[in-house]
Amino acid sequence: MKPFNIAILGAGAIAGHMASAVRMCPEEFRPWAVAARDEDRARAFAEEYGFARAYGSYEAMLADPEVDLVYVALPHALHCSHALMCLEAGKNVVVEKPFTANAKEAEAVIEKARAKGLMAAEGIWTRYLPNVEKIQALVASGAIGEVRMLSGEIGYHLTQPRLFDPALAGGALLDIGVYAVALAGLVFGYDVESLSTSAQLTDRGVDETNSFAFRYKGGKMAAFNTSMSYMSSCRGTIWGSQGYADIDNLNRLSIIRVFDSNNQEIACYTNPPCQNNYVYEVHALYKALQEKRLDTPQATHEEILQRMGLMDALRKAWGMAYPFEK
Repeated sequence: MKPFNIAILGAGAIAGHMASAVRMCPEEFRPWAVAARDEDRARAFAEEYGFARAYGSYEAMLADPEVDLVYVALPHALHCSHALMCLEAGKNVVVEKPFTANAKEAEAVIEKARAKGLMAAEGIWTRYLPNVEKIQALVASGAIGEVRMLSGEIGYHLTQPRLFDPALAGGALLDIGVYAVALAGLVFGYDVESLSTSAQLTDRGVDETNSFAFRYKGGKMAAFNTSMSYMSSCRGTIWGSQGYADIDNLNRLSIIRVFDSNNQEIACYTNPPCQNNYVYEVHALYKALQEKRLDTPQATHEEILQRMGLMDALRKAWGMAYPFEK
């Protein structure tokens, strides 16, 4: 089967990560087109990453009949409108995480994708890493007994202007906290019975630092701190009745060390060496397109809606709404 032609909306840093990964998978995807509002920027991006065509408008690129899949690499607030634009143009789409700014927008995109019979996938890249399967197997196997608790933190000192702009759906939760919410979903699912949370908002009304805990049936819990104002270890732990597993770098799932009840290490898992971990996402997208899926097994539509719903609930508890939601 010939490679699919992939196009990118946006020419920023995240777009560059995906473009680099695409170039590593020539049998799966052909770097076909890039679009930016500044055509010179699009041309520079296309030249740097080997894309065949550059466009100075999104509409022009979506009119290209050779485009099979579009990767949306724009600020969070633009994910919904531009995903819908791609679907209306008859293009499969993968949206950089978070899928949209809220669950209502996610529902609109998924509904449109289903109506059109097109893919609408989420590019939450850590969900595609090999160590995800190790975590699933660890929890299911009972190697550390019954898993009762998940905890961790993800913090970086970030300065990108978009993260402080409520009109662009800024804040730590959608950019960083989404990884923690996804990990909680991976370990315990999304059937949260109750939550408790607190956040420090900036003077512009987006969350700078937050803390949240989810309680599940039977008293199982997941608790996290996430922030865009301080550096943290970015580590986490899965706690079981007969042992525990330490995770190094929660938003990369780099190393998982498993310990028994005597604190003796009994297993260690690492992701295979890879120049660009977005490659795993690229592989998954290719397979999903081959199978004519409307999502990916790693980030199903049901999971996307549940994750967005939980993040909506957290923001509601903080009294935090974006201007376009009011």
